[in-house]
Amino acid sequence: MTDTTQKQFEDIGARLIDEGEHIAFGKMMSAPAITYKGKVIAFYRKKSGAMAFRVGKDFDVSEQNIPGAGELNPFKNRPAMKGWLNVDDEGNDHWGQLVRHALSVMQTELDGA
Repeated sequence: MTDTTQKQFEDIGARLIDEGEHIAFGKMMSAPAITYKGKVIAFYRKKSGAMAFRVGKDFDVSEQNIPGAGELNPFKNRPAMKGWLNVDDEGNDHWGQLVRHALSVMQTELDGA
């Protein structure tokens, strides 16, 4: 974990909160998260300095060319979480666009937007 990546996460969340309704900070698995209408769209993984995004099951990471990206698999004895993408600090330049994608996915799911 670096202070720089945690600050980047906080800045991304603060910008989203300023720009839209129903967006707030929350928690997921004891980690700081960004939520839309109470549902987690992204969270910061303190130990690894990575962010995880709820990008949806149709998201194809191979088409995105995002360094340090892969399936989110936080549990040793369980399969990866479907529809979630983990991006370490190597790909932090993509965090802003990914959180916006995750927000769009959640808005479509909850609002039909």
